[in-house]
Amino acid sequence: MKAHKTSLLAALALTAACAQTGDSPDTETDNVDFRDGSYFYVLGYDAETGTQIRGGAHQVVTFDEQGKAEAIDSANRVSRFHPAMQPGSEYYQYDASLTEGESDVFVFASTWWPQSKNGTAQRWQPGANQDYSNHSDTARLSPVEKYDALFYAGQTQEVAAVSHCQYRDYVEDAENCTKIDHPALTVIGPATKWELENQGTYQFVEPENWWGHCNGWASYATTEPLGFPERDVTVRWEGDEIVECTDSAEGCVQFKMADVEGLMTELYFSDKATFSGRRCNTMPDDMERDEFGRPTDPACRDLNAGAFHIAIVGAFGRGAESLVEGRDATHPPFVIDYNYDHEIWNFPVIDFEITSQREVDATEAQSLVGAAGSAYQFNPAAKEFREVAMTFHMISDSVPTGELLKRADARSIAPVPVELHYVLELDSNGQILGGEWLDPPSAFVNSKELHPDFVWMATEVNGWGENSDDLGGDDDNPFIAYSKVREILLCANEPETCAPAGGGVGGNGTVVVLDVTSNAAQNDEVRFTTETLEPGTYSVTMTHDAANPGGDADLYVRAGAAPTRSTWDCRPYAYGSDEECSVTLTEAAVIHVMVHGYDAGSNAFRLVIEGKDGGGGTEPPPAQWEGLDESGTVARNEELHYSTGTVAAGTYEFVLSGTNDADLYVRTGSAPTTTAYNCRPYLNGSAETCSVSLTSPGEIFVMVRGYANSSNFGLVGSRQ
Repeated sequence: MKAHKTSLLAALALTAACAQTGDSPDTETDNVDFRDGSYFYVLGYDAETGTQIRGGAHQVVTFDEQGKAEAIDSANRVSRFHPAMQPGSEYYQYDASLTEGESDVFVFASTWWPQSKNGTAQRWQPGANQDYSNHSDTARLSPVEKYDALFYAGQTQEVAAVSHCQYRDYVEDAENCTKIDHPALTVIGPATKWELENQGTYQFVEPENWWGHCNGWASYATTEPLGFPERDVTVRWEGDEIVECTDSAEGCVQFKMADVEGLMTELYFSDKATFSGRRCNTMPDDMERDEFGRPTDPACRDLNAGAFHIAIVGAFGRGAESLVEGRDATHPPFVIDYNYDHEIWNFPVIDFEITSQREVDATEAQSLVGAAGSAYQFNPAAKEFREVAMTFHMISDSVPTGELLKRADARSIAPVPVELHYVLELDSNGQILGGEWLDPPSAFVNSKELHPDFVWMATEVNGWGENSDDLGGDDDNPFIAYSKVREILLCANEPETCAPAGGGVGGNGTVVVLDVTSNAAQNDEVRFTTETLEPGTYSVTMTHDAANPGGDADLYVRAGAAPTRSTWDCRPYAYGSDEECSVTLTEAAVIHVMVHGYDAGSNAFRLVIEGKDGGGGTEPPPAQWEGLDESGTVARNEELHYSTGTVAAGTYEFVLSGTNDADLYVRTGSAPTTTAYNCRPYLNGSAETCSVSLTSPGEIFVMVRGYANSSNFGLVGSRQ
């Protein structure tokens, strides 16, 4: 398994939980609700009405009936996690050769949309106005506000003022707790109103800092067949279709990539999922333990160590069919609650490596758990034992704003390693019966305490109480339709699906080549380049950033080469930041732009490049690409480079196959390196696939790099 690099700081970033099953104000009520075959994340209770505060839900998909309790009992039965993992099958068979494996699905880091910041109504972009009654800066509205602007245009809603307490203060003294006031609002639409009042700061209590949408993000990131959005898009709703357009056109709304991720996270907040394990609802200080350090409450022993071993080795080592319709995966990712008490921290798991394993006898197994004697007392049916140390990696949901502005596959967020130690209990035929978590003196963590509570695998986006389009219900936003958000995501990944009739994007015969906001400090030079553009005329327009007015930035434009302070094709050099250049290309070329900060302090600007008068769309497209078909041998660290030449806008797939281990790197616009690429699967072996999309004609560059000492490979590229 290829190494993941991380740090203790990255690991500590995961200590910000995203949901908690909180205590009832009056009782020690069970905080896990399994009504109607669903698992509801219960965060707390309204003392007056007894109403639950929920943090999402899973409508649990089951494949068998509860059976006789055993070491891996009915709650821990791994067939509840995946139907292929039945007792007596190969999945239950201990196999010392299965020491590593990883998912064949790319799972991306994102944010957990905390309720303390208004959930998916969070205005997350730098410089965003936080007055929810002010809807003027549409580019920096929250994900749900943008959804309202597009699909519920003109349907403003009133949100009443609230005066309430932090939840913990409310539990301790509801009458005398310190009040937090939020003013009345006129919000942009019904989805925003629901989000603020149900998953934001307008609930009947002020949300705790750890309440959030991590289960929704984890479900989306591991389940959605379309994956992450590959570009920002500006679209309008035309009839019953999403159509790409410009910000200046009426009815058009810009969605940043993270906005689309937020909406998908909201939709997957209540889903259908498999589920194996238990929830512990006891505070750490109140947890009773036996003489061996194990919780006495079976629920607080969480997921059996043997069940977890079967699940992770089965999913990533042996392989198992994806349960998601439309996803062709044989090593599907899954999600764990990585915490042993009442708080819930959901994170996707992507790989494992068994770092040590050895056979031990009953006496030593007994000792490892913390007991004396030669008769193993924790599972009388066990005949053989294995001590196992494992490391697996989880994907983080602690992504800072600067990284959210990037494509998900370009975010500098390393997977987080987790160490586990346990004893496996086997029968005389090597079938895994169960296991016990350990706390060896040499370990960094105590696996008796810190191990997964439960495992789950989402199968569908719509959950309890929702229709097939995810509308309705009360566990995620009932005003957001999956079909509409999916169209926006599809537009971001496959531009041809949202191209307007007759070509062009702007509705006025224009194609948007670049649309970005940024800032240039005094004497800073901020640079941008386009893809290779067709011959034609292009407008390059810089304006003041509406959210950060003032300042004076200067525009420099040059075709074919980067401009300097002394060399350019166009430099208006006007007062303020409102400047425009027109560039005519007589042959295919790249347009280079430099923005120079003139004033002291902030010089915030917006830069838009559009094709007009034949530029960017009305010239004949590039000739039909015949594809890429290469083969050869690559040595360790050797890099072989290929390119498509200029190809038409669309989605292109590159498939690497071969022997041993070669790695695939793909990048648009320029050659990839080991640190700069649009796609790099980085899997074991030489079977890797990349898909990239061009929004305008351009060139795609491919690199095959040797990881093993020598690898034979084949490389095939095609337009999808």
